[in-house]
Amino acid sequence: MEHTCFDNRELSWLKFNVRVLEEAEDETNPFCERLSFASIFQSNLDEFFGVRVGSLYDQMLVSKDIRDNKTNMTCQEQIFACFDQVKLLTQRKDSAYAALNKGMREHGVEIVTYHDQIDAKDAQFLDAYFEHEIRPLLAPQVVGKKQPFPFLKNKAIYAVVILGSKKNSKNDRKNDKKNDKKMIRMSSWGLSRVRWTCFRVWRGFRIIRTGIF
Repeated sequence: MEHTCFDNRELSWLKFNVRVLEEAEDETNPFCERLSFASIFQSNLDEFFGVRVGSLYDQMLVSKDIRDNKTNMTCQEQIFACFDQVKLLTQRKDSAYAALNKGMREHGVEIVTYHDQIDAKDAQFLDAYFEHEIRPLLAPQVVGKKQPFPFLKNKAIYAVVILGSKKNSKNDRKNDKKNDKKMIRMSSWGLSRVRWTCFRVWRGFRIIRTGIF
């Protein structure tokens, strides 16, 4: 007997998060509340993958034959179904976020890049702030054949750097241990500046690629 009237637990939770996203998309809501709902949507999704999808993955490692008692879906089928739904939701979230960014610009708040969209005076102030307030908190760690992969804390911000020399290449992760000051006068500057400070920290190496995650 097929239980077609029931919905999968994880997919049902994603439908709940859709309603959160709809509040962020609703132009009749106050603008700051829409920003809050967009943030809640993303934090919910982070927890969803950390807890619910993670639990499904653990179950799948134990046995691939474990099935949901409502929809008869295996753990793998549930994970893939979640991926399909999240892909669509991410597209909606990106569109909502773009609309919210446009609204923020209308209120005088804008996300800018460090090297292309600020003047010399602001760059000087931000460089000084970075050197005194942020750089001391960075903790570079090398990942290579002789170094174990470091423990990555949940919800922390990491900059990854691929270093190249004449003989080899290696990965490095710089952990922003305290990321509660993400925004001072202009957002997005801090992470961009972290990337550029890699050239100072790893002198003598060739910077092949950098990224933030």
